Amino acid sequence: MIKFLQTLRILDADGNLSLTNLSVIATAVNLLYCQDVSIEALGAFLASVIGYNVKRFAKAPAAPVATDIEELREALQKLETSVTAVKMANSPTRRR
Repeated sequence: MIKFLQTLRILDADGNLSLTNLSVIATAVNLLYCQDVSIEALGAFLASVIGYNVKRFAKAPAAPVATDIEELREALQKLETSVTAVKMANSPTRRR
């Protein structure tokens, strides 16, 4: 049951109840089954969605630091060197 609730994101990775996700799901279901949508219900839904996105933005990991970027550049340079070597080894001019 816990896995199912985590799949729906009602429980987070720590097993805590996510009231934001629960309210988004409840509002979406309500809007889906309700024929007449009031402006208040639509406002509540928009507030839930905005709150959800603000929460996701606040929990987003920080941008990589300069050392991480430099390590990635070095790895990319090594990869480019390997790809160039393979291209040269398989070039049509080499087969003559």
